[in-house]
Amino acid sequence: MPLFWVMSEHERSVKETLRTDPLVEQIDQLTHASDRVLYAVSWSPDVDALVTILLDLEIDVMRAEGTAEFWEFRLQFMNRETLTQFRHRCADEAIELDLLGLYNPMMPAEKGPLSSEQYDVLAMAYGNGYWDVPRRITQNELAELIGISETTISKRLRTAIRRLVEKHVYGPAGEPF
Repeated sequence: MPLFWVMSEHERSVKETLRTDPLVEQIDQLTHASDRVLYAVSWSPDVDALVTILLDLEIDVMRAEGTAEFWEFRLQFMNRETLTQFRHRCADEAIELDLLGLYNPMMPAEKGPLSSEQYDVLAMAYGNGYWDVPRRITQNELAELIGISETTISKRLRTAIRRLVEKHVYGPAGEPF
């Protein structure tokens, strides 16, 4: 994670924080755009667990936004196996994750009546054998794989199925096709 943008309004505080952080060996400002600054960072060998995992698995950080309490990342994985390794290593290090969505460029962008979260849950359920008879994964295991609670996955599955039934089994007037 050697390059990242900082919004200009936060530049001074971020720069000062990084300069005094013992995990940062060097920070260089590469360019300054109208509302942001691009930095290059060299991490010390003692970087925290998350950065170590990202570097070890060669995961690209496409976007990172955060505060002292909370961070949101957009990460790019080379394949599903790397995503699985990432999730397991984060769990091993007690790093809490909430998976907000998955994007696969090989899948169609149009999700119909479903939200991105519902689409992702259905796709993960299907890909992991949740709909197989017998099931290859339980709802609890699926929730754990995605990083959400059993209640949340249950709600997303029910809502997604309801929306699909409304769209493809019942018409706009609430009557079956």
